[in-house]
Amino acid sequence: MPNTLPGFVDYVRKNPGKVNYGATAVGAYNHLDMLMLSKVAGLKMEPVVTPTVASAATSLLNGDMQVILMTAQATIPLLQDGKIRALAVTGDKRLAALPNVPTMTEAGYPGIGSNVWQGLYAPAGTPKVVVDKIFQAMTKVLAVKSVQDALSSQGFVQQPSTSPEDFAAFMKKDMAKWALVIREHKLDN
Repeated sequence: MPNTLPGFVDYVRKNPGKVNYGATAVGAYNHLDMLMLSKVAGLKMEPVVTPTVASAATSLLNGDMQVILMTAQATIPLLQDGKIRALAVTGDKRLAALPNVPTMTEAGYPGIGSNVWQGLYAPAGTPKVVVDKIFQAMTKVLAVKSVQDALSSQGFVQQPSTSPEDFAAFMKKDMAKWALVIREHKLDN
């Protein structure tokens, strides 16, 4: 299997239908990302759906699939052990934990891939003063250098929202992007 994303794409084009990719569920981020890459690059691959990230990693190592998009947190130990190789990261920037791995954009596929993000939520109707207080506390925690270093070493990229409203707008935009992919591939049935 090639060592670069362009090499992998070329290999799949020359071997249509012979490469399987992993998906932790139909409609999971790694499934949707591979659908996007397949469309843009003109690839014919089949998904192998596994119930968990651990089972996906096992399937990759066993050769049941040849490629999968997984979080940096799941892949870094496998990369460090030399069990897998990274072709690209889906974020806007290279990861500090994987500085030699190009982004999808650098590899020739801009706009492909998701950024797995996490948010902090409160029940609907929580008073704004409480939401703002929680937001301010999280902002302080994420500004601590030791917290930033710990997250970075595990492959997390911090891009904190500037406000709860900013996070809500980001979520809305992200959900709209993926809704289009889901409808286009008729996964909403």
